[in-house]
Amino acid sequence: KYDLATGGQFYNKIIQRPDPNKEGEPYLPGVNVVDLGGNAISAIANADAIVSSSALDLTYSIALGGFTLSSFLSALERVDLTDVQTEPVITTKDNKKASLLVGEEIPLRVIDASSLGGGAGQAPRATVQFKEVGIKLNVTPHVTNNRQIVLDIETERSAVKLLSAADLGFSIDKQNTKNEILVSDGETAVIGGLTVTTVTRAKTGIPLLGSLPIIGSLFSFTINTENRKDLIILVTPRIVDDQAQDN
Repeated sequence: KYDLATGGQFYNKIIQRPDPNKEGEPYLPGVNVVDLGGNAISAIANADAIVSSSALDLTYSIALGGFTLSSFLSALERVDLTDVQTEPVITTKDNKKASLLVGEEIPLRVIDASSLGGGAGQAPRATVQFKEVGIKLNVTPHVTNNRQIVLDIETERSAVKLLSAADLGFSIDKQNTKNEILVSDGETAVIGGLTVTTVTRAKTGIPLLGSLPIIGSLFSFTINTENRKDLIILVTPRIVDDQAQDN
């Protein structure tokens, strides 16, 4: 039913016979031709990639003796590790709060319904306000008589989350902690617990066949995605003595 061509015009191609019951028939233009160097082999070698018009139906039909079966088994594990480090340095006075923001400002459109004033045909007035999102750190140090440092630390991580309905805009997810710790001069305090884990499970396969018990996995594949974000904050306070007192 299919032949592997070796001529100059159809070299390295799989061609369907014009008449499966006859041999030696000339190949006519427009017959079903699969280029073995093109998308057919690329799709098999990269089963997790989507290839348009890959002619996989014809390739599987040849491999299985005339029965068309478009399915593959994909077993793929992918691990992406990203390490982002920021080392800001700020200076403040004793008992004075210091603030730090690593993030961005998101514009928010606020509708003022009171601007209608009861008039017919008037549109409400819209104003734009900016909301800070990202990683915030507020620290208030207190130096004791024995040169130790009491730190009042407030940490917050926020991110923008789009809502399902387009008219509702988005929401802001927040995680925050408040700690009071005692450390020595130059000692490092570690703050954790700001962890966000998202697990997604997606199943793709041939309808009906992918739902069969036991053999259903031969006609479908499942993608499990786990996205985990860990935020660890290291705070190292140092006492800066007043030069006037030293002199």
